Amino acid sequence: MKGGQGVAKREAENMKFALETLGPPIPKVHHAFTAEIPEDPDIPETPLVEAHFIVMDYIKGSMIEKSWQSLNTTAKETVAQQVADVINKMQSTILNHMPVGPIERSQDAKFQGPWFTDYGAGPFNKLGVALVYI
Repeated sequence: MKGGQGVAKREAENMKFALETLGPPIPKVHHAFTAEIPEDPDIPETPLVEAHFIVMDYIKGSMIEKSWQSLNTTAKETVAQQVADVINKMQSTILNHMPVGPIERSQDAKFQGPWFTDYGAGPFNKLGVALVYI
């Protein structure tokens, strides 16, 4: 399970979409939910904040960031090529059948992220309008 304040609400939907549409080697999502948790679990009576959680398959292995330095050049090149292949596949996938914005968004949902204010922006129903905003 992955969860906490740093997990985006839409991450589970994005993972499901990617697995079904693109087929990269990512964990299968079984359940996603929102709960209120203490803002700082180490401080008693801290305010509650909204957090998002994803119950997903566990993939055994070590994280690449922990083993990267010990890999030889050939292994690093192989990993880099695998990442590039996945990125190329994602970028070449045509999504014309989908609305602009986050996966599974409601029509009136605001757009969130680094290019928008802390309160979000939109909704945008056409890509051109979103790009003008950015």
